[in-house]
Amino acid sequence: MRRPYTKGTDYWPISWASPACSPRRGTWCDAGYRTRPATPGDGPEWPTAGRVLLSSSSVAHCLRYTYRGAARALPQGKIIPVKWVNSQFLWYYSKDTRRRDIFLPMSKTRKPIEGPFAWDGDSLGASSAWTKTLDASAIAAIDAALGDFEQSGRPWSAASAETFRLEVLKPVFEDIRTELEDGFGVVRLRGLDVERYSLDQLRALFTGIGHHLGIPVSQSVRGERLLGLTDEGQNAADRGAISGNGNGQFLASRARAYSTAELRFHTDRCDVVGLLCVRKARKGGTSRIASAAAIHNAMLERRPDLLELLFQDYPRSRFGEEVDDASDHYMLPVFAEQKRKFTTHYSRTYIEASQTNPKVPRLTQAQNEALDLLAELGAELSHEMTLEPGDIQLLNNHVIYHARTPYEDYAEPDRKRLLLRLWLAMPNSRPLPESYGVLFGDTRPGALRGGIWPPGEQPGLTNAL
Repeated sequence: MRRPYTKGTDYWPISWASPACSPRRGTWCDAGYRTRPATPGDGPEWPTAGRVLLSSSSVAHCLRYTYRGAARALPQGKIIPVKWVNSQFLWYYSKDTRRRDIFLPMSKTRKPIEGPFAWDGDSLGASSAWTKTLDASAIAAIDAALGDFEQSGRPWSAASAETFRLEVLKPVFEDIRTELEDGFGVVRLRGLDVERYSLDQLRALFTGIGHHLGIPVSQSVRGERLLGLTDEGQNAADRGAISGNGNGQFLASRARAYSTAELRFHTDRCDVVGLLCVRKARKGGTSRIASAAAIHNAMLERRPDLLELLFQDYPRSRFGEEVDDASDHYMLPVFAEQKRKFTTHYSRTYIEASQTNPKVPRLTQAQNEALDLLAELGAELSHEMTLEPGDIQLLNNHVIYHARTPYEDYAEPDRKRLLLRLWLAMPNSRPLPESYGVLFGDTRPGALRGGIWPPGEQPGLTNAL
């Protein structure tokens, strides 16, 4: 009965619990383990922790055992640090010695991701470091650059670092780039009074600012560098919809962006996404952001088995990007690392769209469970912010997820919610895994990469494939 480990394995499963613990099949119990066979008299150390699943086909036995000292009541459902090895614990083991799946060890290779970008909503909200304000001298420099640009007679789309001169703001742009890559991964830039500018002037100055921060990349097969996001009503479906799949109309992610519907947590296909709020909605439309690193860390603590799945390939569809149906797909993990730099690329919509194609590999129940937990943790750890007219939001897509709450808009067209969006390749960007070449093209740090391009125009894509 008092068999401390299953013969033929290197696991010694134990479960920390209170004396009142009454384990039932189908429940999880936290556990510690050691990686070599031992007996209770060996004086073992417990180097790590994992989780025991009492499955329907495993009859678990519960034996109270006191090791090297008096028994202590421990809170049920908590992973106990190594220093608590002298405390009371309960052994669980299976009658079927061939089963090993009742014990899922914590990852031996994954470690918590550290850095200022691994924030939760409370800590981000308590900091002002990521909020930058354009002072009067900065606004004057922007106005002067805009005046010179308009005198040249160029269209707003011709704004660039050479045609929209803002050298005086170089320290501001360097500070923003550093915050995005090495800081919180998010910047809110304030101080613009949008009422002072026409829409084309706002397009020119936002495009010009984008060129001083990085390089704007194409956002569509039409080569568009700047998009205006607003509600298009029923016409939004023209941007991508699949009908007749048995569940009504499935909208592409791009189509959802041009509606009043909720947008789930996702990343865009670039290093940094920038949004300039021209007009906000009558009600709702709140921006929600979450640290992918913080989600990773929480999942490592709660469900390391599911975390490991997110480092494996998931099918994604190109529906709504390069193609108008779900015929084209690619495989990519949600989480990845390259040269000790964490990165993520995620949109559940593209994953779900891939499943409308019967030729694409089916998601397992565990893979879906991992995505469910990611969404749950995103909501739990997120920060909400209302973008006011004139606010510019900049997000590092490799570490930050963004979402949007549903909204109600004004009936008048000139009052409807409007955001201008840029996708930027950044000169100080991190290296990406080679597998990301299927989307980003060149995966080297600081490369011109990312975006959705007209056929044959994406930089570096040939080498990546």
